[in-house]
Amino acid sequence: MFILDGARGIVMEAEQGFYHIVWEDHFTSWEKEEMLEKVKD
Repeated sequence: MFILDGARGIVMEAEQGFYHIVWEDHFTSWEKEEMLEKVKD
């Protein structure tokens, strides 16, 4: 799970440094790896 701007999302697929993420509000987007923060357990 990752965080971007305070929203949490789940990675659905990854390709060449980009992640396809489904966010907690059901919005989907492709994000650059360096823009994301991994959720700490």
